[in-house]
Amino acid sequence: MGLPWYRALPWAGVAAVQVTFDGRPVDVLSIDGGPVAATQRQDYWSLQHRAELHLGEEAPSGRTTVALHVDLRIPGPTKPDGSPMDYRFETQRELVADI
Repeated sequence: MGLPWYRALPWAGVAAVQVTFDGRPVDVLSIDGGPVAATQRQDYWSLQHRAELHLGEEAPSGRTTVALHVDLRIPGPTKPDGSPMDYRFETQRELVADI
């Protein structure tokens, strides 16, 4: 998955990553082989980097709608109350797997 923001972000700003197959949640086991809990990471997610998600199961064979939801907490711009800005990125694609 690519970063859905205009500049690099600390991984700690990734609040949640969710994947669904045909609307059914799938466990995200790791991101780039590291912890899913982004607060445990000290590095940055750059614009050029495409993160690899490791899921708890393979996509079913045949036609499947795969959806990705990424919740970001943006550290720079803030809301009027001074809290970080929250941003939800969602995308979905149809996948045809011949397994």
